Amino acid sequence: MFCVADDTEVTISGLTITGGFTYESGGGIYSEADSLTLDGVVVEDNYSLEGGGVFHSYGDIEIRDSEIRLNGSMGAGAAGVAIRGASSALMRPVPIADNTSPMGGLEIYNTDLCILNSTISSNTASDCDGGGIYLYGDYGMNAEIINSTMPTTTLVTTAAAFTLPT
Repeated sequence: MFCVADDTEVTISGLTITGGFTYESGGGIYSEADSLTLDGVVVEDNYSLEGGGVFHSYGDIEIRDSEIRLNGSMGAGAAGVAIRGASSALMRPVPIADNTSPMGGLEIYNTDLCILNSTISSNTASDCDGGGIYLYGDYGMNAEIINSTMPTTTLVTTAAAFTLPT
C-alpha cells in the first residue's frame, strides 16, 4: 500500500489503509523514514509476514488519533505495528485491538516507547504469552505507558532494560 523511503519526513493523515497484503514486511505501510507521522489514520485488515498494519524501522514514528485493528501477520513480527530500531515511538491516543500474529498487536525492538491515553486489547499472539505488546532489545531502552488501558497479561518483555513507570 505505502512504501516510505529513508531520508524522508512523511505525514499521512485522514486515510483508511485497508486490504494491503505482502509476503514481506508492512502490509499497510512499510517505512524506513527519518520521521513518520500517522494522524487520524485507520489501519485495518492488512496482512504481511511482519508488521501486518505498519512496519517501521530507523527514524522516529508518531501515531496520533489513529486506530490499528484487525491486522494479521504470519511471520515473526506483530500484526498491528512492528517497530524495530527506531529512534523513538510515540502513540497517543491509539486503540490497538483485534490483531493476530505470532507476536500480537505491537512489537517494539530497540526503540524508546511512549504510549499515552491509548487502549491495547483483544490482540492474539500464537508464539508468546500476552498478545498486546512485545518489548525486547539489546540495550537500555525506556518504555512508558501512561493513562492507558491494557490488561497486564498483554505485556511481554524479554529484556530487563525496560522501565515501565507505575
